[in-house]
Amino acid sequence: MAKREARPQALFSIRARWAFFFLFGQLAMLAAWTLLGASWSTMAGAAWAALSSLVFATQLFLLWFDLPKNVPVRGGKLLPRFGPGTWFSLLRILALSMLAGFLWSPRPEGWLAWLPFALYLFYCLADLADGYAARAVRTVTRLGEKLDLDLDGRGLLVATLLAIHYGTVAWWFVLIGLARYLFVFAAWVHKQAGGSFRLRPSSLRRPLAGAQMGFGVAFLAPGLPAEVTSFVSSLTMLPFLGNFLVDWFTGAGWLGFDNRLGRHQLWQAASNWVLLCVRVALLSLLVWRFSAARLDLYSVFDIFLGFVLVLGLSGRLAAFALLVETGFRLQGRAMQAQDYVILFGGMILLYLGTGAISLRGMKEGWIFRRWGAKGQA
Repeated sequence: MAKREARPQALFSIRARWAFFFLFGQLAMLAAWTLLGASWSTMAGAAWAALSSLVFATQLFLLWFDLPKNVPVRGGKLLPRFGPGTWFSLLRILALSMLAGFLWSPRPEGWLAWLPFALYLFYCLADLADGYAARAVRTVTRLGEKLDLDLDGRGLLVATLLAIHYGTVAWWFVLIGLARYLFVFAAWVHKQAGGSFRLRPSSLRRPLAGAQMGFGVAFLAPGLPAEVTSFVSSLTMLPFLGNFLVDWFTGAGWLGFDNRLGRHQLWQAASNWVLLCVRVALLSLLVWRFSAARLDLYSVFDIFLGFVLVLGLSGRLAAFALLVETGFRLQGRAMQAQDYVILFGGMILLYLGTGAISLRGMKEGWIFRRWGAKGQA
């Protein structure tokens, strides 16, 4: 009898917290609207406020029906409070709603032009924090897991649409935002046709999704030439969408892909030496550019990153730093052939690592690991 009485009380408690967050979110958007009013016309500010409030209310409406899932993943009673991880997810909902508001509005001017970039950066950092917080204090719930999965798809879709709206990327980049939804729909159609579908484990899924979110943040930064972002976005979407296709065909049983292929000795050796050649080529190009340019901070940083890459020290992190540095360097000038090569080579190393004869340096397991899970990759 006590257990039956405890569930309604717990549900009432968690719904009260839902209502508190709904009110908090509306007040936060009102404050943001006041701030943006100094940069926009009244019509543009009203459009932002209307769309942000609509998206926020829709997400909270969907969350209301998921509140009974606030139970531990390993079973147990309904929890009357949100855990720290879920609170981070709720802040992601608020940030995403504010970000979506820009879809109907012009880009703000001045320092407010960085607001969409800052919102999506916070959104992605909170994605790391929510899972870490939940696992670190052992409050992983079914609600938190569902929120995390849903918000990853929603965030990528909104960021993609906004980048297209700003003219930063080409229209076909929308496939990145729609990829998860198309994947789920295709799997549903396959099951309805009588087939079976089982998603295979993949070591590439997390780093590819994380890299795509990182590039999505960069594409919302003001000042980057459209020539740069269009080229980079077209390259980044290929491995991301390709992995979705492989996942679908293997899940549907149409492709007998063996995960051990990546550990095959001949394939491993060949790919490792190709990656070494990419590192040497990048270093050679950076040294040549250093000798042909005037000495400045960019040139010195180029050489430093080139030697870090050729030695294989924390290669993915160094490759990411090279991509960011190249993006800053290209502000205000047209791309040259060497820039295309550097961006292409940097992305290869970011996705695949440094290959043969690498000193490794800092371990890169953080790319594949679920943060906060001890010993869990």
